[in-house]
Amino acid sequence: VVNPTLVAGTIFFPTFAPTNDFCASDGASYLYALFYKTGTASTAPVIGTTTSGSNTNVNAKTSLGTGLASSGTIHCGQGCSYNVQMSTGAFTQGDVSLERNYSRYVNWVHQRD
Repeated sequence: VVNPTLVAGTIFFPTFAPTNDFCASDGASYLYALFYKTGTASTAPVIGTTTSGSNTNVNAKTSLGTGLASSGTIHCGQGCSYNVQMSTGAFTQGDVSLERNYSRYVNWVHQRD
C-alpha cells in the first residue's frame, strides 16, 4: 500500500502478506520488480534468477523479510541497491541489476513565437 518506484524501465513495489494467525501482528513483505510495459518479469535479471531443472528463470519477486515494508528507494553508484525500512525497525537493502535496462532523461521546452 505504498507508491511504486520506476527506474530504468522497471517498476519496483513492496507487497505485504499477513500471517494466518489472528493474534499475530506480523507478516512477510516481498519486493516485485516488473517490466513497466507488460507487468511481467523483465527479460534482464533485475533481482536475480532461479534454476528449475535445466531452465534459468528471471525472478519477478524476492523476499524482504518480516514486517511491513515502506516505499523503497533506489541508489545507484558503482552498483544499484533497493532500500526499505521495515515496520519492525529493520533496514533492508538488496542488490538490483539495472545495467541491461535503459534510463533516460526526458525534457521539453515550450518554444514561444
